[in-house]
Amino acid sequence: MNRLTVKAISLVTLACAFFAQTAFAQTNSFASSYSQTKQFTAGDAFRHLDISATVGSTGLGIDIATPISNMLQLRGGFAFMPSWHYNMSFGVQVGNDPETSKSKFEKMRSFLEQMTGYEVDDCIDMIGRPTFYNFKLMLDIFPFNNKHWHFTAGAYFGSTEVADAYNPAYEMQSLLAVKTYNTIYEKCENYEPIMDFGEKYSPIYLPGDISEKIYDTGRMGMHVGDYKEDVYDESGNLLHNAGDPYMMEPDKDGMVHATMKSNAVKPYLGFGYGGRLVKDNDRINISFDAGAMLWGGSPDIYTHDGTNLTKDVEHISGKVGDYVDMAKSFKVYPVLNLRITYNLF
Repeated sequence: MNRLTVKAISLVTLACAFFAQTAFAQTNSFASSYSQTKQFTAGDAFRHLDISATVGSTGLGIDIATPISNMLQLRGGFAFMPSWHYNMSFGVQVGNDPETSKSKFEKMRSFLEQMTGYEVDDCIDMIGRPTFYNFKLMLDIFPFNNKHWHFTAGAYFGSTEVADAYNPAYEMQSLLAVKTYNTIYEKCENYEPIMDFGEKYSPIYLPGDISEKIYDTGRMGMHVGDYKEDVYDESGNLLHNAGDPYMMEPDKDGMVHATMKSNAVKPYLGFGYGGRLVKDNDRINISFDAGAMLWGGSPDIYTHDGTNLTKDVEHISGKVGDYVDMAKSFKVYPVLNLRITYNLF
């Protein structure tokens, strides 16, 4: 966990300790005026149980809660985000110059179609979807006589993966063609044969003029944005200068994908208001909870080649840029949930 997360957890712990001390100190004074529920006594701790269904910005979920004093309630549960899709796309670029890319792309598209039978689209679609789920452990504090208002401190514990994006099946043809072209480019760059049959037969090279033409044209990939800083390999060799285009290429399986990640432990602070759902029926209640899930900073978005779009790349255009900018702004995740509660016993 990073330093921000540790500080956030410490803040939640202090808040729980403060509210718990205050609540226990005031339990006797409030017990006589406690309304809308049965009178609470020390022997009632953990002897009553509520079950709740939740819906909101953390997804769909279920909670189980029990009182531990006249002013404190311990609540645990699970929430997950239902799968829904949003579309985005990347433009295919050849070489590092976007101004000359279009004419180069048309030539390389014709070359690839003749050589492989695959036609390359000038844009590659990707499908994004939320993937996060969380367990939670909360302490609800009821500091007022009427028991409607409550404050909450606790934490969510769940997956580090928040969302992902992947290419749909119909883009496989274009991605395989791009992968094929870049493989040919690398062989031309290193003066290697495009086919090597071993000692029995002679290797096959592309004609010199075609090989030079492919090398001069440059690599093919999806132009996502530009590098913020110089990029070096593990040996300290410069790979990309700051301002160079970041070209996302298909992986070894001919696919592209990205994953948004945050911390597994996410402290929570919030408040809520609730009451009866049905008049003269204390067993069914409705409440609204609002607060903030502390992510410990902006989530990271990693592509399959390890590039962090939130930190390593800038000038990301289109819907992809909008989603990345939105992720950067969410250093905390807003929580707004509706909870329907039924008292089991």
